[in-house]
Amino acid sequence: MLERNHNVPLGGASDHLVSQALYLTDPEGNGIEVYVDRPREEWPIRDGVVAMDTVPLDAPQLLKQSHDFTGFSNGLRLGHMHLNVGDLDRTYDFYQRTFGLQRMIGIEQQAYFLSWDGYHHHLGTNLWAGRNVKPVEPDMYGIDFYEIRRPGMEPTTIQDPDGMTVVVLP
Repeated sequence: MLERNHNVPLGGASDHLVSQALYLTDPEGNGIEVYVDRPREEWPIRDGVVAMDTVPLDAPQLLKQSHDFTGFSNGLRLGHMHLNVGDLDRTYDFYQRTFGLQRMIGIEQQAYFLSWDGYHHHLGTNLWAGRNVKPVEPDMYGIDFYEIRRPGMEPTTIQDPDGMTVVVLP
């Protein structure tokens, strides 16, 4: 059981308008965003698209809702991944063509947020590690692969243009 007073170091905390997030870092340096979505009917819409931002989190209000961690609920699921990529448009073209993901939000020359079914994002792609960055070498720390499951998709294993392995589960 993880209690609130275990002093797990936070890398940050943000309100994204559609969700509230806490940021942690795993031992390999991968960022982990633990978040909860606001109800979809409360998501702000600007110019016909979901609006997101990064504003200070109301931590005292969030802490009022907290409780000791006793394990993950059966309804828990990974909401989204963020990937450092070398070229936003090339990566978007691949994920749109291969998996049918649509661009929901774009921060020009920085990041695209892709999803299915109007969700704010299932996949974030960004240039925050630099443009044309090379894929991580096989013997380095980082994510080796990730898995997705979506009704109607055929099981496969494929590499994206940046060398990330994507496993589609039945």
